[in-house]
Amino acid sequence: MKAIFPILFLFLASSAIFCQDPLPMEIPDQPVEETSGNMNAAPSGYAYNAYGDLITANQNYWRKRGSNYAKSYYENGKYGMRAQDGTILIPAQYDQLYFAYGGFMIAVKDGLTGVINEANKVIIPFEYYSLQIIFTNYFNHIPDPSVSRDELRLVAQKEKGQYGIIDGNGRVISPFRESKMMQVQYFYEAPRNDRGTITTPPQDYQKALDGSALIFRFKGAGVLSGRGDTILPFVYEDVFPLYKTNNPAWIQVEEDGKYGLYDLGKGWVFPTEYAGEFGLLHLLTEDGAPFYPTLFIAHKVVGETAYNNPLTKAGLIDSTGREVLPFEYEGFGTSFTFDDNRHFVAKKDGKWGLVNANSEVIIPFTYPKFLRKYNLGGKIVFSLKDSTDAFYGLLSSENKMLVPYKYKWFDECNGQLLEFLAEDGQSGLLNVKGEEVVKGDYSAFALLRYGYFQSVNKEGLNGIVSPTGEILLEPTFKGVYPEELIPGFSTALKKADIEEEEVVAILTKGDKVFAFLKGGGLVELE
Repeated sequence: MKAIFPILFLFLASSAIFCQDPLPMEIPDQPVEETSGNMNAAPSGYAYNAYGDLITANQNYWRKRGSNYAKSYYENGKYGMRAQDGTILIPAQYDQLYFAYGGFMIAVKDGLTGVINEANKVIIPFEYYSLQIIFTNYFNHIPDPSVSRDELRLVAQKEKGQYGIIDGNGRVISPFRESKMMQVQYFYEAPRNDRGTITTPPQDYQKALDGSALIFRFKGAGVLSGRGDTILPFVYEDVFPLYKTNNPAWIQVEEDGKYGLYDLGKGWVFPTEYAGEFGLLHLLTEDGAPFYPTLFIAHKVVGETAYNNPLTKAGLIDSTGREVLPFEYEGFGTSFTFDDNRHFVAKKDGKWGLVNANSEVIIPFTYPKFLRKYNLGGKIVFSLKDSTDAFYGLLSSENKMLVPYKYKWFDECNGQLLEFLAEDGQSGLLNVKGEEVVKGDYSAFALLRYGYFQSVNKEGLNGIVSPTGEILLEPTFKGVYPEELIPGFSTALKKADIEEEEVVAILTKGDKVFAFLKGGGLVELE
């Protein structure tokens, strides 16, 4: 069973959100009367809210002004809402009260959850353990009130872990079923952060609703659409998102111990015929752009072992369903594009080598362990580990051993020089010929701007090494500021008539601060 991903409840924020000081605002002298749709004008002192509910003029003014006009208050262990002038809009009678615009507030009373409007009228009865508005990317955000409550969709939880989908009036859209866990998967196109989380509200609720899915797991896993329709029936062993991919619509499906890949917007990518979960390979090109088609490491049963157990081998397939490499490998490492062809570090018969997408062996399968690919001195090289699992060397893509197995580790690389860790625990820099350009007399190196290195000696003092290995500053400086903090010195740099782009690093010595420049200059800053 896969890792459990908790439901993103709407109730994550504390009530402190209501305790901000309101902006100065006057209460209207005259009641505000509105009509909703074809309704007649509201009675004097009343108005209709966005959903057609009759509310008071004060409540309507609150609806228009939002939280700048009203805030929550706490009294005798309960929460309510009141206006700036102290007018009680909702009595303090709720365990929790989560404010949202448009006359739709999720509230908790006696341990159960429901929905009320500005007039404290119950819109959805208090009979749920939790309610979550589908497409809630921000706390308190609901779609524009032009979306009717009939069109709203919420995930509702009843007792004994039963989940279903209801609309904004509480009408059941999808029946409640026992579910050990549920996750809402948003796969519509929208700006996302590095983790794939949507960072902006949906512009079109109906379009966005079509790009959401609800994953259920318990006695048969399945998927419902955001509208409540069945995408995948509840007959599978497991359904779970394929993370670390550039396509949030992809989910893995397990059926009878076999795995397949399903696209929530298009249908099956691979049928459930593979013998394990999929691994992702080669997501980005060398320049960092998304690589298409996406490559997957997959497994198939190809026979039996000597003990009559299933014999499983790994192969590569892409997101068009094409088999890129046959199922005859034990595993895969790094991958890259070279000479307009894809290359893959792969393991076969217990040894590692390099093969291209045409199944041509570039480096024979004779090495104990491949670790990492470097671009060094204009060549592609690989760090290797020896059979004793103790020492590292460098191998060229032409199968030539550039550096013998004698180092304890390789780390930072600027394309010309590579940091090594010697057996005595000291670091230095070597080139593609295996020559130690900077001897191993340092504790560590770190990459700076423009390929320069920060050197650190045994006493923890810092210096600067050029991209080609020339020691420009001996390690006598106390500290080096990270690159992202350099803009914070813009005023001091301007006073010194230094362009920020010329700065390699900002260093400190005692109470003095210095800028080290690309031309090699060292300038003290005020």
